[in-house]
Amino acid sequence: MQQGGYLWNKAAITAESAPDDETLGEFGAVRNVNRRERKLEENFQEGLEGTTIVAPRLHYVYSESNLGEKTFLASQYYGKCQICGKQIFRSNGKPYFEACNILPTNAIPDRYKHSISEGWNSLCLCPNCAAEFKYGKKNLSELISMIQDYHVKENDENLITCRIEMQGEHRAIKYTGKQFLALQKAIGFYSDDAK
Repeated sequence: MQQGGYLWNKAAITAESAPDDETLGEFGAVRNVNRRERKLEENFQEGLEGTTIVAPRLHYVYSESNLGEKTFLASQYYGKCQICGKQIFRSNGKPYFEACNILPTNAIPDRYKHSISEGWNSLCLCPNCAAEFKYGKKNLSELISMIQDYHVKENDENLITCRIEMQGEHRAIKYTGKQFLALQKAIGFYSDDAK
């Protein structure tokens, strides 16, 4: 199945446990950082040139991630929560997770909304962590500084761990290299445009 630029085989993740954290990163390791950065820049630039139009919404508490985001997250994390590591299976054997946006979609300028299929604005979370992240008190300042300072290395199969605070407790979000690089590129485009 081709969706949002990613090839996703539904059968490949059906009823399979996610690899442990030591091996999960190999699925999201960036094999060629320069090529991946160019591809992300091209995709972001295409959207900025108006090739994709997203209909605006009037009001909502939180936004659901689109199918492209969920497909990307499924291919990177197999439904394993990026915060607590829990993986839940539905009765049909397919993994269940909630794709939660880091930035509310209505806070992202329309010209950047096309790029959310790259997975940069979403987290793969279990229902409990999703509820805490969406509705609870959180502090993402360490995440923001890490996004600006971290350098993604080629072939690094380790997950990138970013500290956050949720409900007054220190937690960590674990990213694959592919998702973290997309997040860095998106934030870079957004920052450059804001200047």
